[in-house]
Amino acid sequence: MAPFLFALMAFGTAFMVTVTGMAATRHYLAWLWLGSLLFYVLWWLLLGYPPLLSGA
Repeated sequence: MAPFLFALMAFGTAFMVTVTGMAATRHYLAWLWLGSLLFYVLWWLLLGYPPLLSGA
């Protein structure tokens, strides 16, 4: 259940940053990429830095 809640928190944060950035600057693709990256980084941090590769 925790990973799902962490994903929701990360998504909400990334979504608000992305929408605000798009509205302020109108550089849509750049903010979409930044929002996607921010989502995955926040989720990874909230999950406690799991290893990125299964063999590590």
